[in-house]
Amino acid sequence: MANIEHFQCSCIKHEHVVRIDFHPEDGEIVLSMFMDNRIGFFKRLYVAFCYIFKMKCPSFSQDSHWDCILLDKNKVKQLRQMIINFEIESELIKIRSKS
Repeated sequence: MANIEHFQCSCIKHEHVVRIDFHPEDGEIVLSMFMDNRIGFFKRLYVAFCYIFKMKCPSFSQDSHWDCILLDKNKVKQLRQMIINFEIESELIKIRSKS
């Protein structure tokens, strides 16, 4: 049975979500991300305008979809090491900034 976790971006936009499905019986993890398809120049310009002026902007959800990648055991180990390194570096930066 899969264990499922959702991680939302700190900006709290509904489109900025990663879903992680852990399949212990297969030794795999599936990362699913909400993806924006290529939108036209004027839609991108409008989105940029909304972002710059902190305006509420439509999500153009009809131009979006979910996509996923599959991580095998080796890639899971690599991801785990990357997260550990991130935590260590973050703590070192905090310690250095206090000095």
